[in-house]
Amino acid sequence: MSISVYGQKEVYESRLKEYKSKKEKITFRSKEVSDKYAKSRLGLLFVGLYQYGLLSLNLNAVKSITLKSSDGNTATAYLDSKGNPTKITFSDNFFFQFLYEEGLLRTKGHRTLFADEVTSYLYDDNEIFTKIEEPLDKLSNTYYVYDSAQFKDKYLNYTHIYLSTDEIIESSALKKGNQIVLTRKGKNSEENFVFTLSNTKNYLPISYYDYNGNKGVVEEKSPILWIETLGERITEYHWDSNQRISKIVVTEGKEKTVYMYEYEMY
Repeated sequence: MSISVYGQKEVYESRLKEYKSKKEKITFRSKEVSDKYAKSRLGLLFVGLYQYGLLSLNLNAVKSITLKSSDGNTATAYLDSKGNPTKITFSDNFFFQFLYEEGLLRTKGHRTLFADEVTSYLYDDNEIFTKIEEPLDKLSNTYYVYDSAQFKDKYLNYTHIYLSTDEIIESSALKKGNQIVLTRKGKNSEENFVFTLSNTKNYLPISYYDYNGNKGVVEEKSPILWIETLGERITEYHWDSNQRISKIVVTEGKEKTVYMYEYEMY
């Protein structure tokens, strides 16, 4: 759909009807996309590559992950015996809570500064998508958010849609060949952020250009140290012998932030 027509009432009503009428179809592949999507929510604890689906962590027998950063912030993720998050808490009292039924993620609760939000999930084969029930802005009755993710080509392709009568904004992360393309579309704009992957087990080295056109690169210095460079910003990913991140160090100019990770096991 052309972004030149975004914001028109007819487009808004058509998209809203489409999302509300989408039916559930559970197959043997639904469990896999549920697991991938649930584990991707752990990206809230990690900086850098994890939020783009480019870090694979060993979560076997992990009961909780606690993050302590040098700026004083802390967060803890609690996992079930299958490695799926059940709750993520932050030092500012915000939290996410995840509920499962028959092995499928069904509900996400989210406490923010302004309100408590609950998101329900449905499945269409290897796709997970949000069930649209009520507008997020109950006063205007016109503001919805629709998320969907599909596990394809060993990657969790993700789309986020902000839907209102004023504007439709789409954000996506899609794997296309050896590239992952992050796109943001608005009424009068479109931006792309492209990762180019290598044909290796961990995709390294990875090169990319951010939304401002700056080039970044991620390289494996050793099995326990990866380095990401973007302008003056240098990010170090330190791994332990169990393929778990033990420390992330972000340096930009004279500023340095250290993130330490502690794992409690079952």
